[in-house]
Amino acid sequence: MFKVFLTKSYKDIAKKTELEDEVVKLVKNRFYTDSYNGAMIENYAYLITMKDSGVPVGYCDLRVGDEIALKYLGNIGYNIFEHKQGQGLAAHAARLLVELARKMGLKKITITCNTDNVASIKTIEKLEAVLVATVNVPANEPLFHQGDYIKYIYEIDLTKENENEL
Repeated sequence: MFKVFLTKSYKDIAKKTELEDEVVKLVKNRFYTDSYNGAMIENYAYLITMKDSGVPVGYCDLRVGDEIALKYLGNIGYNIFEHKQGQGLAAHAARLLVELARKMGLKKITITCNTDNVASIKTIEKLEAVLVATVNVPANEPLFHQGDYIKYIYEIDLTKENENEL
């Protein structure tokens, strides 16, 4: 087995960047490199906590690497614990990850979701991401084997300054 290291500059930026807003704080959980769909992907995983109490409410991650390998998975993932869903917490966390991606110097990010995932669609719309495609997930894609057959693919151009300040 071989050892793969995270890109030093990305890891340094992630380590130094405090990710919090008025509602949530992202607590560094695990930074690691993994193989996904034939490519090495860097993962920056965080626990989502309530800023005022520190109570965990979910988790999220920023994935950086080969755009083709990440086409159906996307750069950002999030999951809010069931008892805390419906409060917009995923959007708060995702905005913070968008800012981290911008600090890392990424030019754009992709966020995907299943076409029947109404909550995720609402979260992505809050980020003002642009829907660029609706695609069938190929049978050789790992997500297909977990039941993800059709995906919406959204993008956020990180080279533009957002008037609403993600």
